[in-house]
Amino acid sequence: MEGRSVLADAVVGPHSVLTSWVFDVVERLSNVAKERPIIRIDRFDAVEFFADPRPVYLTNYPGNRLIQAIADGDVRSTVVLEDPLDVGGYLSRALGIDAMETIRSQSASAVANLEIGRSEQVYFLDRMTEKPVGRIVVELDRHLDFKTSPDRLAAVTEVSSRGLGAEAKLEDVLAKSDIHYAPLLRRYGNAQVSELQLASLQVLEPLLAMARGDTFRPVVWPNIVFKFGDDPAKAPPLEAEIGGPSRVLFFGPYLYLPPARYRAESVLYFSEEITEVPFVVEFHCGTLLAKARIEKQRAGAYRGYCLIDHRDATSTVEVRIRNEQGVKHGRLSLIELLFFVEADIETGREFG
Repeated sequence: MEGRSVLADAVVGPHSVLTSWVFDVVERLSNVAKERPIIRIDRFDAVEFFADPRPVYLTNYPGNRLIQAIADGDVRSTVVLEDPLDVGGYLSRALGIDAMETIRSQSASAVANLEIGRSEQVYFLDRMTEKPVGRIVVELDRHLDFKTSPDRLAAVTEVSSRGLGAEAKLEDVLAKSDIHYAPLLRRYGNAQVSELQLASLQVLEPLLAMARGDTFRPVVWPNIVFKFGDDPAKAPPLEAEIGGPSRVLFFGPYLYLPPARYRAESVLYFSEEITEVPFVVEFHCGTLLAKARIEKQRAGAYRGYCLIDHRDATSTVEVRIRNEQGVKHGRLSLIELLFFVEADIETGREFG
């Protein structure tokens, strides 16, 4: 991508206090420059490169067309990064949504991260930065090629800093920018977090790492993000009694993943009574992605895998685990599922 002319820029970040501030700064810079249009898009909106002169797209939820344009090198990226716990808290306060939905929202915001991590021209703005707001405004202006004059940059900085000035700390500015602002949760050692909040870190931190090119950490979906078929209104049991007919035992979690080929590993626990019972693990994303059958297994912990091709960033991924025949009694634990980014090799469909 380096050395070629880009057709557009994309500023991508979760629905959060920092992303809202960044969008506001970019719009102010554009209003001063009056050369590049600002277009806010959602995941299903069209991305047209030739309708406007080098547009700047602002989005909380990238779609397939934008992700492909980033992969092709036609779009340069600006990425807003925040701690999932802080974003989750903001979404809860601002929108009143529950903890699981905050995880789902953040996973939808991160679907372009794998392709962003493969790009060369990316500007990252992490909420943990020590840079003063004046420097952030200058760097945004340079990366987005607005070419704003120093005096106009100073004017934009003064307004964007909420009157605190160019040397103001980012957190001080954010505190004055949004009524739903809260201090960084993990900056304080005594912060209390729920089990589902801890699970959000397993799900989301590897997705954030992808934006910086790190694909070694798997995306982890722990037990708590799934639903138990016999009682979906409650948190899934760590060890489920599955006596009864053939049925879907665990399903969910309806989260988003960046388009890729994944090695999907299931970590389960079987009691002795069900070692002869066949089980099926299915992966769905609008359509069936993969179906793997576990014929027999020894009692105790079990780890198996299959490869899945996931291509639609706008659809959630669902996993279904079911027994193929009824059992009198027995216990099954869904411990976690892990997704490792794979190279483009022939897809398998059987557990190893």
